[in-house]
Amino acid sequence: MPEQYDGLGKLTEDLLLLARADADRLRLKFEPLCLEEVVRDVVDLYAPLASDHGVQLDTETPGATRVTGDPAYLRQLLGNLVDNAIKYGAGGERVLVLLTRDNEQACFTVTDNGAGIPAEHLPHIWDRFYRVDAARSGRGPRGSGLGLSICRTIAEAHGGTIDLTSTPAGGTTVTVRFSA
Repeated sequence: MPEQYDGLGKLTEDLLLLARADADRLRLKFEPLCLEEVVRDVVDLYAPLASDHGVQLDTETPGATRVTGDPAYLRQLLGNLVDNAIKYGAGGERVLVLLTRDNEQACFTVTDNGAGIPAEHLPHIWDRFYRVDAARSGRGPRGSGLGLSICRTIAEAHGGTIDLTSTPAGGTTVTVRFSA
């Protein structure tokens, strides 16, 4: 029963985040931060889940990449992507979190080598409450369908963009770019 309460609490928090964003009341606390710390925190948090699912969770970072952003929201964004890659990258054995920086942009990329998302679902993945069929979600409980919508909201609140590419049997890659 406590797990159900946790799930309801998470759903409530997610809905409040989206409602605040819709009302232009999402308040981010921008500060200088090192993105490697964000990546490290998220990877450390999700390492046990990856292990439970038999997934190797790897990172590649270039060194000190400093940006201005809200560390809690950036952790939530990256955490949602890593969680999805581990849980829904059905058949995948590896998730890679890549942090890059070029000129004026920093970029998070999360790649799984799982089953991928069928093409007919790709136009809808950013929609609230949209969930891909059971073929992709064979590893765990189904989510609320808000995770990618929240990721997009957070990326855009940071002046960034988020893109997803996926091929059946080829895995999924999500890339978040924002000013560095």
